[in-house]
Amino acid sequence: MSAISGNEKTALEQARKALEFSPKDQTLQSVVYELEALIDGKQDIKDVLFSWGERERGQENWQDALNLLSAYARIHGEDDDLASLLVELRGKARTESLISLKTQALRLQRLHAYDDAIFTYNQYLSLTPDDADEIPLIIQSLKEARKRARLEEGKGIARPLWKRPIAWAGFAAVATLSILLLIPNSPLRTALAPEQEVVERIVVATQVPTEMPTPTPEPLPYQWSRINSAQFLERDQITDLAFHPTDRDVLYASMRHSGIYKTINGGISWQPAFTGINNTQVLSLAIDPEDPDVLYAGVSSDGVYKTEDGAQTWHPVNNGIYAGIVDEHSKVLMDPIDHNHLYYSGGFELFESTDGGESWKHLGGRSTGSCPSDFIDILFDPSNGTLYTAVSGYGPQDYECTEGVYRSKDGGKNWDLLLEAPIDGLFMNTNHGEKIYINCF
Repeated sequence: MSAISGNEKTALEQARKALEFSPKDQTLQSVVYELEALIDGKQDIKDVLFSWGERERGQENWQDALNLLSAYARIHGEDDDLASLLVELRGKARTESLISLKTQALRLQRLHAYDDAIFTYNQYLSLTPDDADEIPLIIQSLKEARKRARLEEGKGIARPLWKRPIAWAGFAAVATLSILLLIPNSPLRTALAPEQEVVERIVVATQVPTEMPTPTPEPLPYQWSRINSAQFLERDQITDLAFHPTDRDVLYASMRHSGIYKTINGGISWQPAFTGINNTQVLSLAIDPEDPDVLYAGVSSDGVYKTEDGAQTWHPVNNGIYAGIVDEHSKVLMDPIDHNHLYYSGGFELFESTDGGESWKHLGGRSTGSCPSDFIDILFDPSNGTLYTAVSGYGPQDYECTEGVYRSKDGGKNWDLLLEAPIDGLFMNTNHGEKIYINCF
């Protein structure tokens, strides 16, 4: 966006810094190249804007595509085809904003963040959605809930203490007791005085110790130490970890925005390890315990990737996987007994593979209109083949399922709701599949 306003050098500096975090990102490489050509006079600004706009349109980033192509139209002029394209982009950007704002407002409402929820609902209302008549009622209910919450927390307007009759009664009682206790022979003081008994005391002289004993500290059950060298962990969010089954010094970390990193010395140093992955938003990892050079990665909006050489190179394994925008959930799960048996939840859809990711079978989700959908997390109990999933309940009303924990005993064909609650994650020790832990909002 800095390039649009004429700050090409600022845009180039920002792009180079981003490339430092994701050196294998082909999109950032192209952006840096085009900005360098623009500054050197080898490329025109309108060509750069058109190239970026088409790239964002291809990635379904509608608002960014609209901004870039609108800037291109202002410089180049607007023909019929471009005008038609901009109308289409405005509609898609509006729909994208409506879904994003509604999802954010619902999340804030469930978290009881009333001020932020009201603000977000007002933003949503400004776009004149189809349910505009319902939003003012929701906003009013949020304001009432906020008022009740403040009163419960003692933040409401309360009567001063000196205006409460019960307070004056309490003051009078305390004053009376105090006066009776001060009178030496008052009945109250006599009644409260303890009985006196004669105690024979024997004093034995002992030698004062010359050295004080030093208590022996008991160690804490767990000890933590920082294992990164500040190369990347402070710059991004770790989404998952995968441990080598036999070499404790080998560890993989997937990152929210900068791909995958690998250490071979117990975390002292880390190196990028995501060559071949197009999108650097990697959200989950699974490692084959029998062949630890084989790993799978769940990538936002890009399905599943596989490596067979210890993360030196990756290739997509998405035959049978189809999904729209995957949002923030892209989970790969491996059967701990049959390592070619995999599950993948792409946010709104659930898939299964029995051949190490070479092909996938669709189990259900939003596209079929079935519940569960909006998969937050998935678990698999190898002892009985039971699948568990957590559903957030967020999203457009047409797709919304009851939020909570679902269970399937037939490989994902049929599901039953075990627990209705706002779930943010599931955890299981595969050695004790009967115990499941949940993280609630």
